[in-house]
Amino acid sequence: MTTDIFDTRGAGGYCGLSKPTMERFRLTGDGPVYVKLGKAVRYRKADLDAW
Repeated sequence: MTTDIFDTRGAGGYCGLSKPTMERFRLTGDGPVYVKLGKAVRYRKADLDAW
C-alpha cells in the first residue's frame, strides 16, 4: 500500500533526508510545501516530488 500523505519523518525518508533536516527546511522556508492539520504537519507526495 502506498500513501500520498506523509508526516515529517516519512517525508524525510521519502526524500532521503532526516526528520531534523526537514524541520529545519520548514522553519527556514527552504523545504517543500506542507499543510498543518491542527498541530500536525503533513506533506503531499506531489509536493515532495515537485520540490
